[in-house]
Amino acid sequence: MKKLFTFLLLSGFSLSAFSQSQRMVLIEEGTNASCGPCASQNPAFKTLLDANTTKAVSIKYQWYFPGYDPMHDHNPTEANGRFDEYYGQNGVPTAMIDGSVPTFGGNPYDGAPAGYTQALIDTRYGTPAQFDIELTYSLTPETITVNATATCTEATSGNLKLRIAVIEKHIAFATAPGSNGEKDFYNVMKKFLPNHNGINMAASYNVGETFSTEQSWNLANVYDINELAVVAFIQDDTDKSIKQAQIAQDVPVVPAYNNDAFASSVLGVDGFSCDGNINPQVVIQNYGSEPLTSLNIDYEINGTTGSMPWSGNLAFYETATVSLGSISFTPDADNILNVTTSSPNGVTDENSQNNATNVSVGIAAYASTNTTVEVKTDYYPGETSWEITDENNTVVASHQYVAGTADSFGGGGPDATKTHTHSVTLDINKCYTFTMEDSFGDGMSYSGGVTGATPYGYRILNSSGVAIITEQANSFNFGDMIESGLRTDAASGLSNVNEFTSFNLYPNPAKDLVSIELSLQKPEAVTVEVYDMLGQRVKFEQFNQTGSGSSILPISVSDLSSGIYSVRVSSDSAQSLRKFALLQSNIVTMFNNALLIKSRVIIRFF
Repeated sequence: MKKLFTFLLLSGFSLSAFSQSQRMVLIEEGTNASCGPCASQNPAFKTLLDANTTKAVSIKYQWYFPGYDPMHDHNPTEANGRFDEYYGQNGVPTAMIDGSVPTFGGNPYDGAPAGYTQALIDTRYGTPAQFDIELTYSLTPETITVNATATCTEATSGNLKLRIAVIEKHIAFATAPGSNGEKDFYNVMKKFLPNHNGINMAASYNVGETFSTEQSWNLANVYDINELAVVAFIQDDTDKSIKQAQIAQDVPVVPAYNNDAFASSVLGVDGFSCDGNINPQVVIQNYGSEPLTSLNIDYEINGTTGSMPWSGNLAFYETATVSLGSISFTPDADNILNVTTSSPNGVTDENSQNNATNVSVGIAAYASTNTTVEVKTDYYPGETSWEITDENNTVVASHQYVAGTADSFGGGGPDATKTHTHSVTLDINKCYTFTMEDSFGDGMSYSGGVTGATPYGYRILNSSGVAIITEQANSFNFGDMIESGLRTDAASGLSNVNEFTSFNLYPNPAKDLVSIELSLQKPEAVTVEVYDMLGQRVKFEQFNQTGSGSSILPISVSDLSSGIYSVRVSSDSAQSLRKFALLQSNIVTMFNNALLIKSRVIIRFF
């Protein structure tokens, strides 16, 4: 009897242990880099979470409101999908514990991080979980692969989902990315695997039954790969209750190849160029297990090419910034700088998929000397101002909109939710910067209840009323500042244009080819630029050997869409501007056929 009793006692203990799992508490917070209350509550919240790393794990969702947040922009669908769509929250900071918003009785408000206490975490920690989760992952410089196995320890059922989130444990900025002053962000959700909707599990589980999955993600928008970790949790989507959570972290990055050079990014081309001159740098990184000691770097932009060898000594995952020197190119409709690396350590790169990178080089738009700035403000106009500065940073035009008195934040007033137009006079042959600032850091996004409003933002129009720059959206969330470039040349003031003694453009309408007939006093180089109705240059041609007297310059337009275009023809001594209509060949054929059918109908009718 004694032996039998001992056996039953041990057996009962085993069953009890298997049916009781220690809970890891899940805390999810919606926050934002431009949210003032977030900056005031998050430090103490982090202190509490840091004191409970064995009891709780957190995930932070960088929400879109109230202002600019670059981390939100990396994955807005899943951040919004979890915080406001799934949990129904509409204000930050708000935190959920194990799938529910805790009630604090009004001060602080429900879900406020300031209301979280050790007792609240301990209460949830003391509630047994229904699953154990075994969670592992592997990490290469380009991919994370996660394996998760959930084992039921207490029979349960429901609309169960396993969710796996890749988080970045610490993101540190040199300067605050938003308007609230925060520079350090923790446990930021980067990506759900495969997405925030989760992975369907069975409807019910008995003790001992398991569920396994493997998920991968090609890394994107990661600030520091060494800060990545993985959180997995099981949630019942019917009542949003969390059955168990787990975290895996501190797994080192391992190389997948021996010789693998990564063309990481291109620096030094932010903003815009007025003259087609740039001084870029390329960031290279060693993704191979062998030290990177040599490399070839090639670049190309609008037909301008170059190549340079690099030598150094980079250990695995180390980076170097390499200057490509001064590059001059002829601006075109699309100005893409392409950079390619090859021959790491004098051998073939084992991973050719990451050898190329490119960046768009902004070219200042041609403006008229008489230019119009058109701005559509939101409900808080006092936050918005703009200015135009020249190459010497001298302000040539500016405007600050006036705040209203409808609320304590400056809402409403005569400048609110309104389109404002400003006339600006620019000088010829100048490079200008248009800068719009928002003092709150959330751009233009709130209508104050006005419906059917045109998009917020700005347009810059030339003297003909054609928009040469358009930055507009129904929610124009540009953060605290946005810039555009303007340039003027001798053709910008049309009243001062010295036209050719003879200038003709035909046929008009054109089909595949436009011929420009002009007369020169002496041999000169001639440039031809074609612009669409938005003021964007879509074609550039240069004729270096144009003789004196009458000349005909053919311009192929077969690659352009049907529409109205402007042609600017320039030489050292004269310039002219003309418009023409383009009808592509199939449209012309349809048009001619329609005329033919009509003529036949007319003949038959009469």
